[in-house]
Amino acid sequence: MKREVKINIKIGERQSDLLVTAGANLRTSLLLAGFSPYQGVFKKLNCGGMGLCGSCLVGVRESSQLWDRRSCQIQCYQDIVIEIFE
Repeated sequence: MKREVKINIKIGERQSDLLVTAGANLRTSLLLAGFSPYQGVFKKLNCGGMGLCGSCLVGVRESSQLWDRRSCQIQCYQDIVIEIFE
């Protein structure tokens, strides 16, 4: 049985949880679930998850700190709290 991890997603005042298989790519998981890490023109103009453009930035919460990270570079091996910027 594959282990699942929880992604807690905050977009402004809204909050959702998403369960994914451990090791899943964050960007891909978000897009498959109907969430976009992209804003504005970057919804169409981006590198497709190759880690080149930096347009898929999300905030990753660790304790009281919020770190900007490229969602295409994150593999989810443990529960994670993220903020998608509007």
